[in-house]
Formats: sequence, C-alpha cells, structure tokens
Amino acid sequence: MAAERNVPPNASDGRMVQAVGERERRALVQRQGTTASVLSGFAFFGRIGWAIVVPTLLGAAGGQWLDEHYPARHSWTLTLLIGGLLLGCVHIWRWLQREHRSIRDEQGGGRDESH
Repeated sequence: MAAERNVPPNASDGRMVQAVGERERRALVQRQGTTASVLSGFAFFGRIGWAIVVPTLLGAAGGQWLDEHYPARHSWTLTLLIGGLLLGCVHIWRWLQREHRSIRDEQGGGRDESH
C-alpha cells in the first residue's frame, strides 16, 4: 500500500490538474459575479423599467399633440402609446439577448442547449 502512494504522476495527471484548475477558476469568477449588491439589482430593473416607460410616455405625449392638432377617427394617443410600449419592449428584448450572449461567451462559449 505504501508503494502505491509514491507512484510518480503520469501525463494524464497533468491534464487532470489543468481541468481542476480551470474548473476552480470558473468557480471563483462565478462567486465574484454573485457578490453584486441589492442596489445593482434595483438598477437592472430600473433600467428595464425606464427603457419601457420613456418610449411609452413619449408616444402618448406625441399622440395627444396629434389628437389636438390633427383630429382623426382613431385615437393617435392610444396608437402611439401602444407603439411606444412595443418599441420599449423590443429594445429590452434585444438588450437582454446581447447580455445573455455576452454572459454565455464569458462562461466558455458553447451553444445554448436549452433552446
């Protein structure tokens, strides 16, 4: 038994050491990423909220101006409010897709198997 403990490492041990080292590095990076504060979470949701609210309110204001100056059978306010809401949602969707892609690339590249 004592002789088995003193066996010199072979080439496969080097690969194992590298694999364990890489796994530990990823774990450290992940732990550092989870130390985000509550305020950064609020900032994230605030950014999403404002990115939807601003185009929606601008659409409503523009629609109200159009209703006052160029009356029509349909409501410009409602039309542009919905348009602004859709624009904000599309903007957030694209932004989240970019963020997801950059996070996936930082974690090792591969394809997202969940989709």
